[in-house]
Amino acid sequence: MTGRCTVPHPLPLHAPGRYVRIRRLPLPSPPTADATRADVALLDRITAQDPAALGELYDRHSRLIFGLVLRMLRNQDEAEEAVDQRDLIQQAYFLGFTHSELAERYRLPLGTVKTRIRSGMQTLRRHLDGRYIEQ
Repeated sequence: MTGRCTVPHPLPLHAPGRYVRIRRLPLPSPPTADATRADVALLDRITAQDPAALGELYDRHSRLIFGLVLRMLRNQDEAEEAVDQRDLIQQAYFLGFTHSELAERYRLPLGTVKTRIRSGMQTLRRHLDGRYIEQ
């Protein structure tokens, strides 16, 4: 096996039906004990409502999260919106930002912020329904 495969390119940069050749990259090695301890410490800080901790955790893993979402959705605009939705929910519910503050922070209309948070919460509810949420 050459380590190469041909798949439809997920980004809208190419004409429909056009294929590009990509290389399969090796899987990353498991996190080190130090990296795991650092993440656990950040989670402890988030639990203690340290406003900087969530940003630090996001900075550590944002590229990995975006890459995963992009591979799942195969559309860069949708992937960016999904990541923004997740960020808006975290900042509204765990860090206490108001919708107006988030609109200003992300330079989005207030209605867009409200819609993304509501849509994200509905999606989360659908995924958790029946497993963790009693009706």
